Amino acid sequence: MYTRALLLMAAGIASLATAVITPTAAPAPRARRGPKPIKLKLPRAKDLPAGTVKIALPKYNTKPDQTLVATDDAVWTARGPFRIADRTNAVTGPFAHGRLQDVGVGFGSVWVSDFYTDTVRRLDEETGAIRAVIHIPPNSGPEGIAIANGSVWVANHYAGTVSRIDPAKNRVVGAIRVSYTGRGGAQEIAAGHGSVWVGVSNKQAVVRIDPRANKVTATIKLPRSVLPCGGIAVSAAAVWVTSCIELKTVARIDPRTNTVASILDVGGVAYQPAADGNTVWLVASGNPYDSPTLTGYLLRLRANDTVATRYKLGKGVITGGATVAFGAIWVADFDHRRVLRIPDQR
Repeated sequence: MYTRALLLMAAGIASLATAVITPTAAPAPRARRGPKPIKLKLPRAKDLPAGTVKIALPKYNTKPDQTLVATDDAVWTARGPFRIADRTNAVTGPFAHGRLQDVGVGFGSVWVSDFYTDTVRRLDEETGAIRAVIHIPPNSGPEGIAIANGSVWVANHYAGTVSRIDPAKNRVVGAIRVSYTGRGGAQEIAAGHGSVWVGVSNKQAVVRIDPRANKVTATIKLPRSVLPCGGIAVSAAAVWVTSCIELKTVARIDPRTNTVASILDVGGVAYQPAADGNTVWLVASGNPYDSPTLTGYLLRLRANDTVATRYKLGKGVITGGATVAFGAIWVADFDHRRVLRIPDQR
């Protein structure tokens, strides 16, 4: 996700080779001023609990700066990708030698997008063997991956679309337009509440898709205090949207009304959040480019805009990904090529 801020400055032209379904929803309104950001009341940070494990990743040409996901017995990093076994914390990989962007899990497989080759690789979730390579239309720039309604959904940065992959056929079977072609299009994506949610920075919005009807059902405009090119997580109570590295804000969207309920200043740069029941975990840290030595904190936020848990991660801990699995919170530490496994002591 750190590359995404730079990619906003790069031009791209998309040529789609598949049918595109144009959204039937009304055009999005202009960005509103409110709600104004709320500065979170941060409780005193706790030290990391006993039993926290720092899992070193092998040296590789990229860092684990993006999404983490969990299968039945392992956690996977998007970059590499690498597989971390639940029982032993043993690391295997890398399994695909590309500058990979994002990762999803479903249908007995790990799905990894590659922005630079316009492909999605399907890997065996146990062995990491490549089972298929799915080609996205040229110059699409695939990023975020979500699983919903029997399909794999891929957000295409430059194409301004979301591709739908049929896992039975291992090919793209359609696309839904969420923005115009060019820079700053669809980036992160998540599934929940019967919908697929897509962050689209050049529309300053989160777009909601009905995966059963294959159409856009809402375009939720965000105020300028949030830029939706960070991450998205869908909890039982809300949709959480983090900003690019220039901002320290997180939007909480009410899925019942398709409105922005609040904007939270979390006290640091936040990237990929991880839903956990009615709450969400995220790391608030320094910017990797201009404040890399600041102390990072792991926060668990409630849907009433309060902080349930706050851990001190230490100086220079900058995250891109988090996930909740196997009784722990897993956090990718960008600058130190490692993943922290933090016991959940609730």
